[in-house]
Amino acid sequence: MLVMLFLLFSIPIGIFTAWFAWQAFKVGKRGAAWGMSGLSLVCFTSAAVLLTWIYALSLS
Repeated sequence: MLVMLFLLFSIPIGIFTAWFAWQAFKVGKRGAAWGMSGLSLVCFTSAAVLLTWIYALSLS
């Protein structure tokens, strides 16, 4: 249950940080854009790892 809640919130947070990074990049705030891009990458990577783990557990 907790894993599903994490996935439920991880993907929208990743989408929001990607959008925020794009807006910061357009304004010229390169440091904030790189920071938000990294956070977005962490959110999407953790969601992908958890989904892969859940899928692997469901096969066994």
